[in-house]
Amino acid sequence: MAIFATALLAAVSAHVSIDILGDYLVRDDSYDHVAHGSRLLFTVIALGLGAVTGIHLFLRLCRAAASLRLRARMLHLRLGQIAGAVAIIALLALLIVPAMETLDALRAGSNVDSIADAFGGSLLLGISTTLSCALVWSGVIVALAAWLLRHRERVVQLFFELLGVRRRREQRTHERLAPGTVIANSPARLAKRCSKRGPPAPAALPIPVY
Repeated sequence: MAIFATALLAAVSAHVSIDILGDYLVRDDSYDHVAHGSRLLFTVIALGLGAVTGIHLFLRLCRAAASLRLRARMLHLRLGQIAGAVAIIALLALLIVPAMETLDALRAGSNVDSIADAFGGSLLLGISTTLSCALVWSGVIVALAAWLLRHRERVVQLFFELLGVRRRREQRTHERLAPGTVIANSPARLAKRCSKRGPPAPAALPIPVY
């Protein structure tokens, strides 16, 4: 799932980069003739998959913090596994970029005449840009994963501390709004505490003068 999300991000980045570079390096940029609604769609899908992957990775970090065996296993990132993941990401990006352009063309009511048009009008520009974006995004994801694995105890501890602060705030708020407090501060009780007015002073009786 993380590999597919990274490939989607690389493909969207490559699609935008090809569109920008094609205005200067390609005589007939095929990306200029249609609207590119697929970029938003694929970006949303990539972010959704990335969020699910992040939650799964965090749960694994929580388990690893309490398991020495899992912690030692997660520390070892083999170069062969990283290279294989990067190759898969690059291959998927090379497939997704022309698929995005084909989808945009079909939505616009036109067709993609050649594979070169699916890459912006130039195979060299399209493939090289896609591979570059795939390498950049792969490096970002690998660096992020390595940092999380290296500082996993600190990340987990920080997260639980944040949860503890939030829970304490919720408890304090609940205590402020406890039924006893509400009753003690009710308007009826406060009214009883207020000083009451005494009976009116008797009126002075007129004294007749003889």
